[in-house]
Amino acid sequence: MSDDKDNQSTNNGGIDSIQKTSEDVTSSKQNLNYQISSQPSGSTARNQDQNFGSSTSNPPAPVDKALQQQQMLENRKLGSFPQDLSQVKQIFSTKSKSQMAKDRFSQKAQEYLDSHKMSIYLQDAIKIILDRREEKPLDLLTDYFNTTLKGEHILLREYAFVSATQLNRKCFLQQIRKVFHSTPYYQIITGLDYHQMICLICSDFPRTLMIETIKTIPLAKKTTISQKTGTDILFEQFELDKLQSAVCIYFYYNEFMENVRTLFQEAQ
Repeated sequence: MSDDKDNQSTNNGGIDSIQKTSEDVTSSKQNLNYQISSQPSGSTARNQDQNFGSSTSNPPAPVDKALQQQQMLENRKLGSFPQDLSQVKQIFSTKSKSQMAKDRFSQKAQEYLDSHKMSIYLQDAIKIILDRREEKPLDLLTDYFNTTLKGEHILLREYAFVSATQLNRKCFLQQIRKVFHSTPYYQIITGLDYHQMICLICSDFPRTLMIETIKTIPLAKKTTISQKTGTDILFEQFELDKLQSAVCIYFYYNEFMENVRTLFQEAQ
């Protein structure tokens, strides 16, 4: 009898295990059918794959802060204007500089000398050589043109020489931007103070040029232009960056500005 009970319990256990296995198989089929039905169609899946591939294959380029800072320094050396005045045309851009370098080789010797006003530099160099009377004048001539290429030949020179050529004007503006620039604690300045700062580089820089320049820019923290005339306007306060940019434009294009002024006066 005991053997029969054991066999019966074994058979019952086997039946239970078979039923459990059948239930597991049924459950697996149901899960598989649900997964298949929940998947998108072929075209939808392909679109999702393409979208995924496009989003991962072309990630946004990281910003190189060191390269950006270096570019800002190069722009500053070239005399570029601040970014808040980006709409103003840059006087000294890399593109124009490269184009000028290409045009030099297509010019004749006399055309090159005339276009760059080389006679002014040669006369200035000869004058310096005669004044110093050094034993090796060729070395002095070499030093003179090396200083000119560095843009330092206009320091402490008279205004007539500083404004004589485009190169001198560009070098003068570069030196101004190296010496005088705004800081978080120094952004407002009067026209008179800025003129005195420029006179540290060029002692006879004309005050009239400064007066004519600041007549065209708004006052500090305002949108209006001062109504004062004469030297009184020099005591007004201006934002240093805007004042410096305006002086650079008016100084570099001074001849053009004066011609335009004459035409307007004649028209009136």
